[in-house]
Parts: sequence; C-alpha cells; structure tokens
Amino acid sequence: MSKGIIENKQFRSVLCVINICVLEFILCCISNSDIFIYLYLITAAVFIVLSPVKSSLLLLIALTHFEFLITLPINWELSFHFILVGIFIVKAMILIKYPTKEFCIFIVMIVYMLLSVGNESMRYIKVLANYFVLFLAVIIYKKEDGNKYIISYTYGHMLSTCCSIFALHSTRMLHSLHRVYMNVNGIRILRFSGIDFDTNFYAMNCLMIISVLMILCANTKNNRAYKLLLGVYSCLGIMTFSKMFMLVYASMIALFCLLNFRRRSKEIFFSVLAIGIMVIVIDYSTNHQLSKMIFTRFFRADSLDSLTSGRLDLWIMYIQTFFDDIRKIIFGAGLANKTIEGSQAPHNTYIEVIYTFGVVGTTLLCVYIVTLYRYLKHKWGYKKMKIRCFPMYTLALSCMSLGVFCFDYTVYMILIVYICLLGFDNISYALRIK
Repeated sequence: MSKGIIENKQFRSVLCVINICVLEFILCCISNSDIFIYLYLITAAVFIVLSPVKSSLLLLIALTHFEFLITLPINWELSFHFILVGIFIVKAMILIKYPTKEFCIFIVMIVYMLLSVGNESMRYIKVLANYFVLFLAVIIYKKEDGNKYIISYTYGHMLSTCCSIFALHSTRMLHSLHRVYMNVNGIRILRFSGIDFDTNFYAMNCLMIISVLMILCANTKNNRAYKLLLGVYSCLGIMTFSKMFMLVYASMIALFCLLNFRRRSKEIFFSVLAIGIMVIVIDYSTNHQLSKMIFTRFFRADSLDSLTSGRLDLWIMYIQTFFDDIRKIIFGAGLANKTIEGSQAPHNTYIEVIYTFGVVGTTLLCVYIVTLYRYLKHKWGYKKMKIRCFPMYTLALSCMSLGVFCFDYTVYMILIVYICLLGFDNISYALRIK
C-alpha cells in the first residue's frame, strides 16, 4: 500500500472523528446534558494522543470553531479546546525536532510576552500556546497537505454554523452565545453570528473562507461546487450585517474582476449578476432591512467616527495614551493591561499589538511570523496560483476593525495565508484514493 493511500485514509479518519465530535455536541444541545461534552473531550483527546501528529493538528484546526461553546463551567477562558491544545503540544514536543533558528526566535518572543502576562496568567498562557501551535504546524507542514488544512478549517466552520441552530435551543449552551441585534428604522434585527461569539468574528471567518474559494474558482476548471459554496458563504456573511464584511467583500469582488476580466469576462459577468440577484433576494426576505441597513450605516454616516461605529475615537485614544509614556512605546502596556481602564478594547489588531507589546514586542512578533513563512518557502518553494494573495489581503483588512490577536483561530488564519502564498493542490486530491 502506497504512502499516499495511507495518508488519505488517515485524513478520512480525521473527518470521521470531527463528525463524531459534532454529533456529541448536537446531543449535548438537544439533551442539555454535560455528559456529551465530556464525551466530546474524551473522543478528541484520545484521537490526538493515538493518531499521527499531522492528523491531530487537522482535528484541532476543525474543532477550534467550537471553542466558544465547549467551555468549562464558571470561566469560559478555561476551555476544553485549551486542554486539547495542551495535549497536542506535549505530544508534538516529544515527537518533533525543531529547527534551531526559528525555535530561538519563538522562545525570545514568548519569554518577552510572558513577562507581561500579570495576574491573568491562565488566560494569556492559552493565547501564547496557540502561537506555539502555529510554530509546530509550520514544522510538520508538507506541501502536499496544504489542501487538507484548508478542508479542515472550512469543514469545521461549516459544521459549527449548522450546529448554531441546535445551540440556540439549548439552555446548556445559550449562556455562551453572543446575540447581537441592531436597530434599522426602529426595527430590531438579529445579526447572524453562528457560534463564533460575535458577528464580526463570524464575518471574518466567512471572508477568509471566501478568499480561499475565490482562489479555487480562479485556478480550477470544474469549479461549480466552489461557486455554490462561495454563494452560501456570501449569503451568511451578508446576514451578519457587518460593515467590515461589506467593505472587504466588495473590495475582493472588485479586485477579482479587475485581475481576471480579460480572460474570464463572461464568467465574471454572470458571477456579478448572481451576486446581485442574491443580494436582492436577501433584501426581500428581510423585508428590505438589508438595503435600509446599507443606507443607514454607510450613506447616513455624518463623520468618519460614525462610519467606523465609534472605533475612530477609540483608536485615537489608544494612540495618544501609547505615545504619552516612553515605556509603553518601547515595551508596551503588557497583556495584563492591554485595555485602557474604563474603556473598550481598541477593535484594531495593529493598535492592540503595538499598544500591548510596544516596539520591541511588535518587532519580535513580526520577525516570528515572517521567519516562519520564509522557513516554509525555503523548504517547499511555492506553486504559482492566481490571486494567491487574497487571504493575506483579507486578513490584513479585517484586522483594521477587529482585535483578534488573542483568538484561537487567528493562528490558523495565518497558517492558511502561508499555505495560499505557497500554493496548494486541488481540494479534490485530498480525498482521492488511487
């Protein structure tokens, strides 16, 4: 039996375990019994311990989308997902050999960040553990496995979206759901957020998946399934009523048309027409609240601060506070003080990182991220693909309106950016056994 066949069977086993975990999650929602959550943890933990490191990582990537609902009682920061991350790290540390240069850069960055943790050590050790997972993921990555990482991320998010329907009817899970409403012309509208804790975070995940689907559509001839999934995720993203989603999505569509118009003008025309029809249908199904929302949130904004939903004043306040203290400029305020007392989070990843870690820590983080990409590129080279920069473009723009440094799936988004920049095989190859 060839190595390729063995690895494909291992990947199918990963998908099987994902389905089992999701079934246990659904049973928990239906029965409101915690026993199924413990079965979820045991199933995932046993698979991580017994399976190859790569298979363990693929499971971890898929299940990260359930992180906000699979939580320990009392404190949501101590999630079951963190337990799975810890098991994976211990296993990987035993089995993997580290490249010296990259590991030294990681250690320097982690030590620097640990010094700023303060009293909330458990919460932020969890964050730093995720960036160690990114390091491990890069080390064990193989070029032929890029499509499997993308499938795991997308499949996990699709399942979590479907499971949000069950979670809404569960008293066990309802306390963890973050429902967001908005008023449009006096009408209260529920913004769709899946189980990603917040509508904007859900919109960001949708944008990342849409950007990957655009790459697949641009580089694959038989791409009807990708186009269908692209339409579904476009609808889900629009239903979040997120301004960030609208702006980034519109800019991606415009950029895609600009780069491919000469070669695929007919296909682009029908795609834009389909998007237009989809928007009209959504608007009609929501009693024209979509068009009213767009008009209210964009065209009636009387200032830049209003257009950014009050974020501009927050950004200015954080920047001013940052420059008022030379110690903050150099070393940052620290993870324990990353939010100004009595204020909201900055809602901007760039400001969040520079305010928290200062020039020194931000430089270390940037060097770490770039070094990991250079390691992958040097080891595996890259495959030419059209619009392979779209996920990086999406992540960069989304970080302008969201502070996502501390969220679990941020490191997997960075990993997907790496994979797309390097190029990956057609998704269908990941499931094909010859």
